[in-house]
Amino acid sequence: MYPWPTGDFDNSMDVALDTAMNYLERTGQAQNFVVAQRVAAMAILRLGRT
Repeated sequence: MYPWPTGDFDNSMDVALDTAMNYLERTGQAQNFVVAQRVAAMAILRLGRT
């Protein structure tokens, strides 16, 4: 479970982040996992608010 800055647990956002991180890892785009995870999480959060 990722610590979302909203303070609320959201399973669908966790699944989206897991999916994104799996893709980024498999394609070699997650060299720095923590940074890639933070960037992906913020993008998912932004999209989730729209």
